[in-house]
Amino acid sequence: MLFRSALQRLKRHADALASFRDAIALNPAFTDAWLNLAGLLRELRRFDESIKAFSAALKISPSDAELLQARAEVYADIGETDLAMSDLEHALHLKPGNANSMWARSFIELSTGNFQSGFDLFEYRFRQTKTPAKFFQTRRPLWTPTYKRSRVLIWSEQGLGDEIFFSRWLRFCSNIADSALIAVDGRMIPIYELSFPTLQFIRKDLIPDRSDYDCHLPMGSLPKATSELKIDWRETIQSSYLKIDESDVLDIKAKLNAPANRRIVGLTWKSERPGLGAAKSVSLQEMLPILRVPNCIFVNLQYGDCTEDLARIESEHGITILTVRDVNNKDDLPSHAALLQCCDSLVLTCNATAHLAGAMGVAGRVLAPKGNSQLWYWLYRHNQRPFWYPSLKVFDQDLTLTWEKPIDRLATEMKCADFATLVGPK
Repeated sequence: MLFRSALQRLKRHADALASFRDAIALNPAFTDAWLNLAGLLRELRRFDESIKAFSAALKISPSDAELLQARAEVYADIGETDLAMSDLEHALHLKPGNANSMWARSFIELSTGNFQSGFDLFEYRFRQTKTPAKFFQTRRPLWTPTYKRSRVLIWSEQGLGDEIFFSRWLRFCSNIADSALIAVDGRMIPIYELSFPTLQFIRKDLIPDRSDYDCHLPMGSLPKATSELKIDWRETIQSSYLKIDESDVLDIKAKLNAPANRRIVGLTWKSERPGLGAAKSVSLQEMLPILRVPNCIFVNLQYGDCTEDLARIESEHGITILTVRDVNNKDDLPSHAALLQCCDSLVLTCNATAHLAGAMGVAGRVLAPKGNSQLWYWLYRHNQRPFWYPSLKVFDQDLTLTWEKPIDRLATEMKCADFATLVGPK
């Protein structure tokens, strides 16, 4: 199977599929071939076929915990959480305490609103072997409730979007320790300092000598830590929690100089997240129904180099997406955040900008992919609004895995006469 796996790594998917199927034709009881076929089909987002392949493998090896866990993850991809949980419970019965199964279960618990058990199981992110989180190396102990009278280092362990998400629990730092030093993405420090003025922030690539702290805590463990301290955060956690300098907003509004009768709609269309970004991204050509909504000025919020995308949509369709001078959407996040605040509404993909908008309470719409590219914090909702970001509204792909239907629904809503009331609070 090494040759076939090499084809998969080289993205020669058609050849790899044919190779797996040839192996199965020669030996229908070859479980590894079924496993590889099912895994590749999931990667290609052919979920129904992937489930059938995993089920075929399980007929051969019904007590294989790895197969059960893998099928559970595909069930979760398509929203079949009961079937996913059933497979995971069976897998954990066969291999109690398995870190990969516990980690997969945490996602299902969190996506269905079972936060207590979900965040407890979230700690398995450092022990699971699929995509293990990198643990900060220090001789200082990990925080426990016995360190409440200490100096704690809280360190950001994941990407920018996850960091913004978990930063909502920083409001409880005074309950966790006497003093807290927070190591984060340096681009966010001006925003965090305005939002949490009693806390000290440093760049996560410049963590000081261990003499500056007594214990440490990963930022993703803040929910569990607050629960251990019996802090009831559910009543306050949904409120917006990141603040920006209002003078930056006024400065950017002056640069926009938009007519009063036009709606300013901020726009992103790509995610750069490794492994998942492609499925979360939309082309501007696919977004044409949105870009053709009348009486809108579309403003570029996309981080990274998107010059070619903007030039193409203008040359082929005569649509100009405004880029605001002096705003670097990737590296100058205070100005980027101020630009979000200037918009009447936003149309976003599931990227860091969506997290930032939700954390600020800015109204917007989020185009969300089907499958494992849509992470758990977008899935638990009420009336399309994520529990964690109630100012945002999610428009999902269906199982066709195309953007046509969610984009059409979003564009139709934008055309409503009462659009201003639909977008939520400014």
